[in-house]
Amino acid sequence: MSLVVIAGTDALYRLPGPDLTGHQEHTRALATVSRLIISPMVPAELDCLITARAGTRKAPAAARFIERNTATRRFEVPAVHAHVSAAIAAAEGYADAGGGKGIGLTDALNVALAAA
Repeated sequence: MSLVVIAGTDALYRLPGPDLTGHQEHTRALATVSRLIISPMVPAELDCLITARAGTRKAPAAARFIERNTATRRFEVPAVHAHVSAAIAAAEGYADAGGGKGIGLTDALNVALAAA
């Protein structure tokens, strides 16, 4: 059976850092996945998150991790132009999520990719 998963920023953030809470769980979960779909917005958000928390010297390691896995086709970063309208609708539909904070466009795009 082939398991395809849509990955968010938080999942990828925890993978390269063995000292991060949730690293082992995320690593085990990734081992069961045949292919990981990543919105092109996720690497940008991931870079911003790592840079803010750990500095600019740590961010390239995450980019290289994604690069290696896309080269082997284990990760896929699809074109999303066909999913932008659905992502906006998802963001509007989840406006009350998170205690009324809603979801951002990156998460909404993941919802649209999962629906597709």
